Amino acid sequence: RYSITANSNTDIQPDYFESNDSILDATRIGILANAQAFEAESLTIHSNKDDDYFQFELTETSNLNLGITFDAQKGDLDLELLDQFGNLIDSSASTLDSESITVEELGSGTYFGRVFGYGDATSDGYAISASAESALTQFQTDAYEKNDSIGDAYNLGLIQGAVDAVAQANLH
Repeated sequence: RYSITANSNTDIQPDYFESNDSILDATRIGILANAQAFEAESLTIHSNKDDDYFQFELTETSNLNLGITFDAQKGDLDLELLDQFGNLIDSSASTLDSESITVEELGSGTYFGRVFGYGDATSDGYAISASAESALTQFQTDAYEKNDSIGDAYNLGLIQGAVDAVAQANLH
């Protein structure tokens, strides 16, 4: 008598962040700030019930960039940005090999990124990146800087009528 056994190695293994399948079990990536970004590779969506959650903090109003890259032909993934209560703030869903979310002037607080397969797709490999830059550093100096105190105030002189004396000013 003969017995033939065939094993298929198509099973996708859980990645090193499992189990991060809910907000309560999210991978904590810490504070995102000007010099601190987060990147991770070789992640998987190993089953059609696998959603990956990543928790991060913003300590000030920031411009956020959140993105994933993957091979969509092996499994299309989507990306969501959620607030501390799990409410949707923004999402990215396409048929490309990447998804990205950019939010300007996102307030300080706790946020979550959610990665999941479109239509219950799985993926044997994706990378995620997250970075934030203070929204307060986006302003450029103007022709009247440095004038951040009464002692440093720029003298506009005598203003008469509808003269636009501060046309070059950047108020921030």
